[in-house]
Amino acid sequence: MTRFCDNLYGILVRAGKVDKVQEVIKCITKKINSTPSKQIPRSISLLQYFLAILVEAEIIILPLDNYYFHITSELLTLYPIFQNNVDLIFEYDL
Repeated sequence: MTRFCDNLYGILVRAGKVDKVQEVIKCITKKINSTPSKQIPRSISLLQYFLAILVEAEIIILPLDNYYFHITSELLTLYPIFQNNVDLIFEYDL
């Protein structure tokens, strides 16, 4: 698997949704197919976009124990639902 697939699968494992992989695929596919290409966000990563789709569809319920997401200001702007979970932001040492 690719790193992207590993990360997405890891989220599903942490959320206890491994048995829902087909539902997850259908949910993501439906959202992508119903969104005009110019409205698909390009300022966030594909993993962030898929996570946002799953959180909005309530397939993934945040917070996930001991799992930290790369939550950026762009993600928060596009998907304010993550605002309640800012404590999940991974803090980088600069």
